[in-house]
Amino acid sequence: MRRVFVSLAVLAMGAQAHASEGQPTAAPAAQPEKLICKREGKTGSLVQRRKACMTATQWREAADRGRAEAERSQEHRLRHAVGLPSGG
Repeated sequence: MRRVFVSLAVLAMGAQAHASEGQPTAAPAAQPEKLICKREGKTGSLVQRRKACMTATQWREAADRGRAEAERSQEHRLRHAVGLPSGG
């Protein structure tokens, strides 16, 4: 009985080792993006500034959101001035 158990254990380890040979190794973890810090004027103050740190991707997304919000605001003001219904 002991011999059967040992034989099965050896076979199981061999099968596991063989199965893992065909598996690709995990890719190394991507390095996190470098933070870019900028000093921005604090809302409501002419002299106070605050430091904001984000990745390049986050800065790009923030700029895109700001641009889109400015466009929506301008469109809304134009529609309101002309008297057209809001387009959502």
